[in-house]
Amino acid sequence: MGTVNIVIDGRKVSARNGTSILDAANQANIYIPSLCSHSLLSPIDDVKTEDFVYQAGQIVKGDKDASCVRHCDLCLVRINGEKGLVRACETEVEEGLVVTTNDDEIRKERQKNLTKILRDYNHPNICLTCDRDPRCSPFGVCVRSVNVPKRCVACPTYPDCELLEITDHIGIQGITIPYNPYELKPMEGNPLFEFDAALCVGCLRCVRVCQDIRGIHALGYVCQEGKIAVGTRSETFEGSGCRFCLGCVEICPTGAMTDLRQKFKSLTSKDEKKEIVPCVDACPLHIDIPRYVYYASRGEYGKALKVIKEKLPFPLLCGTVCTHPCEESCRRGDLDEPVSIRAIKRFVAEYADVIDEKPPRGKTGKRVAIIGSGPAGLAAAYFLAKRGGHGVTIFEALPQPGGVPM
Repeated sequence: MGTVNIVIDGRKVSARNGTSILDAANQANIYIPSLCSHSLLSPIDDVKTEDFVYQAGQIVKGDKDASCVRHCDLCLVRINGEKGLVRACETEVEEGLVVTTNDDEIRKERQKNLTKILRDYNHPNICLTCDRDPRCSPFGVCVRSVNVPKRCVACPTYPDCELLEITDHIGIQGITIPYNPYELKPMEGNPLFEFDAALCVGCLRCVRVCQDIRGIHALGYVCQEGKIAVGTRSETFEGSGCRFCLGCVEICPTGAMTDLRQKFKSLTSKDEKKEIVPCVDACPLHIDIPRYVYYASRGEYGKALKVIKEKLPFPLLCGTVCTHPCEESCRRGDLDEPVSIRAIKRFVAEYADVIDEKPPRGKTGKRVAIIGSGPAGLAAAYFLAKRGGHGVTIFEALPQPGGVPM
């Protein structure tokens, strides 16, 4: 596809053609706030509405022919030479583009848009707008005696809430935003997580990950009085076809989707990932296990094999001899029994069509020596040669490669 060179906040950044400014900035570790956009998800405009959904067992009907989907407009940036601000999430990079991600006008527009989201969705905001530094500790006593229902710190994801990070970056401290506590109870009856619609801000990340990434479609949304209302497509999660993969929990930016293991805990971002996707955390290579298991369940073995080979060049070997610590950590065991992850990997490796192994785009001329031809040495050689374009020589003391026999 080729690459282009742009400048973001004075930094030179290389990005692939077709990449959005937001993705290019994220890859360069330049922060641009966004609620509705995510690198793994389809655009928010592509999500179709339902006739009705369920929240806490209660049916929520959508307004007929209503449209309520809108961009969060928190990723606004300025392109030098152009009038007005543009959305970084939908503006593609071009050679020589010069981008500014933060100035007075950008901050004011972001503050206005974030304030509207919090007001329209009646999101608890006392802690978001509080100018106290440092903030109160999670679940601690508020020094200003604000009662618990109005406090952001009552959210289980605090202080690692993505919405909190966004508000701190944009700066809405000292702004008064009306809030009326919801009477709607969190949707329970799910053994792994709960859904609290009172914390939802209509970003539709959970719906998109459920439909696009997991292919399940247990969640949906309706438009009601100009706002998005997210819910299950049946009265219960199980009846909606939920596979309890926790993809919605992992991607929710506000704590509306909460892992029950996290509730009433204060976890770091690393701890949170370990709790939500423990199979990936337990895997020594951190292979995206939920994604390849999903592809395998659909009979798309080639896609599953491709996911595995992103981290593991020898899936049949691993599918045969791996000690499968991922299965010991599998959350499905909380329901019935763990998924047979290793067996699925072996099956995919045996039955998937062979992936066309393309040579590296170019050779670097550099040479690397690897001592030992066990699985680790062979994997290192594979990735150094294929992705790095380096010349590789493996040295092995034994007469055959593959490591010490078991």
